[in-house]
Amino acid sequence: METYSYKALKDDKLVSGELEGRDENEIAGKLQEQGLEVLNIKQEGGKKSVTPSIGKVKTSFLDRFKKVKKVEKMFLYKNFATMLKAGLPLPEAIDLMRESLKNPLLEGVLSQLKYDVEAGNYISASLSKFSDIFSQSEISMIQAGEAGGTLPQSFHGLFIDAEAETKLQKDIKGAMMYPAIILSILLLVTLLLLIFVLPQLTGFFLQANIEVPTMTRIIMAASDFFKDYFFLIAIVVVALIVTLRSLIKKSKTVKKYFDKFTIRIPWLGMQFKYYYIHKIARMLGLLIKSGVPILEALEIVEKSIGHLGFSNSIRVMRSDIKRGGKLSTSVQSFDKLYPPFVSRMLSVGDRTGNTSEALENVSEYYDEELRSTLANISSIIEPILMVALGLGVAFIAISVLIPMYSIVSGINQMQK
Repeated sequence: METYSYKALKDDKLVSGELEGRDENEIAGKLQEQGLEVLNIKQEGGKKSVTPSIGKVKTSFLDRFKKVKKVEKMFLYKNFATMLKAGLPLPEAIDLMRESLKNPLLEGVLSQLKYDVEAGNYISASLSKFSDIFSQSEISMIQAGEAGGTLPQSFHGLFIDAEAETKLQKDIKGAMMYPAIILSILLLVTLLLLIFVLPQLTGFFLQANIEVPTMTRIIMAASDFFKDYFFLIAIVVVALIVTLRSLIKKSKTVKKYFDKFTIRIPWLGMQFKYYYIHKIARMLGLLIKSGVPILEALEIVEKSIGHLGFSNSIRVMRSDIKRGGKLSTSVQSFDKLYPPFVSRMLSVGDRTGNTSEALENVSEYYDEELRSTLANISSIIEPILMVALGLGVAFIAISVLIPMYSIVSGINQMQK
């Protein structure tokens, strides 16, 4: 039997002590039977140390060479909130977190964070050195928590925010998976027909020396074109996609027109609007609730949002508020971006003096709208895909059957 020291949480309070057991797993089992949430188990003498984690993130070997994922930051924020709320000293909490991570990039961040904290620097100042990992809104929330003495609440708010965004993005990807698979299959079948099947029929029609209708000639020309230039077409398509993505990132003019186009697409454009309104309201509400001044919060959201139209609207709102205006009144001037519901809810927030709660209500409303749409997107898109597939198959079938019918009719006449 060996003696192990432990640190654990019970009812959000830090407890520590010693237990005897064969190994760390036995000690962890005993602690869990007592209703404790294990933070750290260490064999006396420092031979072994294990840190069970809360919601531990699993990463593969390849993930170590990628950027820090949002789910990893969720794990970081949740554990920091729990440990600090329990009264664990920050340097010790950092050590426990560092032992729980598998991402070397985050381990490096926490090593730097511990060094800076022990040197007397703020957490926000240390994390701001890693602007490629932590956004300005995240750093501002931590800074507000440091200033107001509510750092555990700030970390908890960051966890809730990251969790909500991750769930929504996961739902969006899941909802789009079915249409993407159907479209991919449709494209693959069409290419196989044009490249491998139709050329055989084209040769047969030419040998039969019959006159084919216009729609058949179109199919034959498309088949020859794809057969002769397939690899060139593939290269051009990939080059166009890469070039467009690069221009959207680097050219403000291209980005401006692209953003306008996305919100003007029938039906889909409305969903894009809902997503950006939900994101703006959630970020702004969380920042204000954390103690960030509204002008500073608007500036952070303006820089964080990825749509130029919405970003410009936030810049105008910030200018209006600087001159003494109200957020609800300023929103009304952008009726093409924000539905009337937004200004009505913000007006309630202005009257009650609780803008952050009004913004949270706006965020929740559009989050529910998006999730409702995502839940029904398959039933909405499936009939459209089926009609498109049917029309495509019908066009190809008719184009092939008409010449075949002519050949069969000619043979019958010759036999008579």
